Amino acid sequence: LIMAFVNFFVAVFCLYRMSKATNSIVSNYLLMMFGVNMFGYGVNYAVMKCYYATRPNGQREKISQTCWVYIILTLVFTVSGLIFFKGYQEKTTMISPSESRHLNAECTLWFLDKHDIWHFASAFGLLFMFMTLLTLEDNNTSTPWEEIPVF
Repeated sequence: LIMAFVNFFVAVFCLYRMSKATNSIVSNYLLMMFGVNMFGYGVNYAVMKCYYATRPNGQREKISQTCWVYIILTLVFTVSGLIFFKGYQEKTTMISPSESRHLNAECTLWFLDKHDIWHFASAFGLLFMFMTLLTLEDNNTSTPWEEIPVF
């Protein structure tokens, strides 16, 4: 129910911003909606895991140390990706790709500009998010399916 309200408000916010902008880019708003949903449902799942870990026989519901490392790496790379995406806009879809290439700034890290760093940081953020999801249930490998709480 909470995520339904969050999605409603994000949709209203996106529609409002698109109506006020002269050259709005729909893909940015879709990216924001997908990111908010991925973050919201991931937090919900982790909170429910921690809640069931406090219950009797909840030892197997605890989040493993490997998963915590992946969670921290997810946050680091996702936040840095967002900083490079929103803070340093070096592209526009309103002109041709060859003209947009001239907007690129000087290289920041070896031969990478800020737009390239955004691509790498967001890709690593997604990688570690999926690794988090893959390792979230590592403590339940020997638990019968009937005993795993469904939330």
